Amino acid sequence: MKTKQLILFAIPALCPLAANAALITGISVQSGSTNPFNPEVMGPEKAINGDGLPGGEPTLSGAHSTTFSHQWWSFPFNETNPAQLTVNLNDPYVLTTIQVWNYNEAGVTVRGIQNVGIFVSPDEDPTNLVKLLTDGTGAHDNGAGDFLFPEAPGANDYTGFEVDLSGVTNASLLSNVRLVQLVPVDSYDNSAGVGLAEIQFGGILVPEPSSALLSVFAGLALLVRRRH
Repeated sequence: MKTKQLILFAIPALCPLAANAALITGISVQSGSTNPFNPEVMGPEKAINGDGLPGGEPTLSGAHSTTFSHQWWSFPFNETNPAQLTVNLNDPYVLTTIQVWNYNEAGVTVRGIQNVGIFVSPDEDPTNLVKLLTDGTGAHDNGAGDFLFPEAPGANDYTGFEVDLSGVTNASLLSNVRLVQLVPVDSYDNSAGVGLAEIQFGGILVPEPSSALLSVFAGLALLVRRRH
């Protein structure tokens, strides 16, 4: 009984409840492909800065604008000029939510990402990125191990979608994520390049090991004290 009590006390200290997951703020672009025409106006930073969202701030909900300068666009897009977007969460997180608004500029939504590989790393080293593998059962699995992003409507009431991670077979990787990389396989028209309106993340900050252990030890000490 004593052992069971100690385990029940320690688990919440080491594993915060998923209900506490929230928007991850302060994220940055570690690297990303651009286009030669307007690399700053439609650069990779536009995919995370919330420009086209309500109030011009990052959020996990809300409609995205159709303004071209509120989107990330990479061009050209082919085998010799692949695209990628690598986002640094700037701390390790249990990653619970990936919210996406596909490329939403009216008339050219074919620039949006179609099939895409998603990679994660527990640190800032891009050589440690590992691909999330899908089994075809998730709503956004493409059946070939990658994800499929629905095309945006090119309308101001577009609220995007939360990526369904239920089909990820190596989901343990999501328990400690610092880098997230998107590697598009194709767009809805590769000749038009590839782009994205916005991507945001929700999660739970992974505590420092020392802090987690201190919480456990404090709890154990309290239990011992109560017994005397």
